[in-house]
Amino acid sequence: MANKDASDSEFAARMLVMLPKSDVPHALESRILSDFAAVTARRRPGLRWSLSALAGAVWPGAPLWQPGAVLAASLACGLAMGAFVPASNTVQETPAAPSQPFSEASPALNMLGDL
Repeated sequence: MANKDASDSEFAARMLVMLPKSDVPHALESRILSDFAAVTARRRPGLRWSLSALAGAVWPGAPLWQPGAVLAASLACGLAMGAFVPASNTVQETPAAPSQPFSEASPALNMLGDL
């Protein structure tokens, strides 16, 4: 697979070298840069822009309501679990300094053997 990727990369490099060189006209370059400046000026940071940027970071390409709905649903599930699932009270007293800290671990996890 790596050999195929290398040959594809070499083929692409050869094709790019064979393409004709052309300069971008100065008028086109200045128009693109001025349009970019205009778009940047229109996108002033505000609350809506900050929220959409945050939503884009959390869930790219989704409408703003979807990450909010998922967050609200997970918060509701967490609050319901905290309210209705009883806490287990099976905490056992352990000595302050156990002589064998992994004595209750599974024998399958004994990677050191009998040292």
